[in-house]
Amino acid sequence: MSTVSERLRYARERINFKQKDVSERTGINNKTLSRYENGGSEPDINTLRVLADLYEVSLDWILTGKEPVTTNSSNEVDLESILAQKKVMFRGVELTETEKNLLELSLINVILKAKELYITKK
Repeated sequence: MSTVSERLRYARERINFKQKDVSERTGINNKTLSRYENGGSEPDINTLRVLADLYEVSLDWILTGKEPVTTNSSNEVDLESILAQKKVMFRGVELTETEKNLLELSLINVILKAKELYITKK
């Protein structure tokens, strides 16, 4: 995600909001939101703050794409957002797209297996 518009769309979709949901909560017109997400226009700084708060992401991340993505005060980490970054490192070596995809699939499989084991033991 190299542009503000791409990050705005990603942040909205990450919380499973439609543009209509954002419009209802912020008062920003649907067509305006669409232009922000398609790069047709850029929101002013106050609008960016409103969207960052709603999406629970940092204003810095929207503007630059640099971590952290979320602004939650807990120690939560969204692995999906980490894997979506352009450059992901492990032990000092950058992961290829294939390696990132394999890592994501491995995480999904581990979680599913753990749930299966936990549920069968109940």
